[in-house]
Amino acid sequence: MSLEIESLKRMLHEEVDQLENMDVRKRLQYLMVCSAPEKREQLQERFVEVVSRYLKEHGIEAPQATDLNQDGRLESHLQALREDGITRLGPVLSPQEIDEIHRHLGSCPVHGGGTVNAGAEGGWEPVAEAKKKHRECSYKMEDLIDAPHLLEFMASPWVVDLTTRYLGAPPSVFSPNLFWSFSNVPGVSPSQEIHRDWDGFRHLALFIYLVDVKQENGAHQYLRKSHSLKSIEKVLSRAKDKKGLPSKSELFYYQFDQKSPGNERLLSLFAEEEVSVEGRAGEAFLVDPFGLHRGHPLIKDERLLFWARYSLYHNGNSIDVSRRPVPAETVRHRIPNDRLHKYMFRTCIESDFSQVAESTLHLPSALLMDPPARVSQFQKPSRRKLIRNFFSSS
Repeated sequence: MSLEIESLKRMLHEEVDQLENMDVRKRLQYLMVCSAPEKREQLQERFVEVVSRYLKEHGIEAPQATDLNQDGRLESHLQALREDGITRLGPVLSPQEIDEIHRHLGSCPVHGGGTVNAGAEGGWEPVAEAKKKHRECSYKMEDLIDAPHLLEFMASPWVVDLTTRYLGAPPSVFSPNLFWSFSNVPGVSPSQEIHRDWDGFRHLALFIYLVDVKQENGAHQYLRKSHSLKSIEKVLSRAKDKKGLPSKSELFYYQFDQKSPGNERLLSLFAEEEVSVEGRAGEAFLVDPFGLHRGHPLIKDERLLFWARYSLYHNGNSIDVSRRPVPAETVRHRIPNDRLHKYMFRTCIESDFSQVAESTLHLPSALLMDPPARVSQFQKPSRRKLIRNFFSSS
């Protein structure tokens, strides 16, 4: 379905204060997590189309990593992501680079919890103290960005190319995280129960192990083919004669809780597709985190894990995304200083890209407020009318 991009841009520029309204943001989140699976995938395609066209109008396009295209590696990774939702990238950091990261982190404090929630101020302490009372603890954004080698890999041409091809548009990097998991505190964290991530209509998560990881110290577990409606329907069809398996609707619950299929039922359905990603320090993998996944509960030792998420826009869903970006002067020389990278890393690194970034942030909201056939009806809609039509568009 075509879209009058000029009408949409006019709405954005003239009514951006209305698009800031929290009711609109909540509605966008509602559409992501509560729409029927079929509608969600239709919205996803519209989402990709509009973001891609809008970024091209602003001269933001990702170059192709031709060296990887020539030997077929990039296409192989892309195919695995599309078919299975996960692909292993192999070793991306050397033992020496891993040592340098650990030395950098040696004097950095941590905060209890798997992410540093927005607004967290107190409670910073050395890792040795944190591990006595927390199952997980995480580092400050500035200590993560200042760490050697991680930022460079996040921005490497083939990662940018691969994520752009999968998403359908240049990515917004958000919620980079660096955290420890420990085995000495009993209990299971929410991330150690099988779940989906609802941080966008289409997104990817990059993981890098910074210690050797096996199942007993928290290997990532992923249920292949659980990331898209088409692949899930194939799995359900293959298992149609089994008893007691979750239904298709159960597989798309927003929150997996006591009313939802438990880990064992999910593992039974995806028995042929379950994979536990064990690896040495420095090995990486990419997943579509809408696919069902978890970290294995630790029964021994500890795990240090880095992640970064690549989405179509910075949607503000994740609890840790409100951490302030770090000053550009200390890190900008480490990655290209062009429009693409300023846009991509605007949530992590300060830049002069606020106008385009904010318009892009709200573009999907504007699209979902009114189907393309009705966009031209809006010249200068009132706040009440804008929200009313937004809520009626589903």
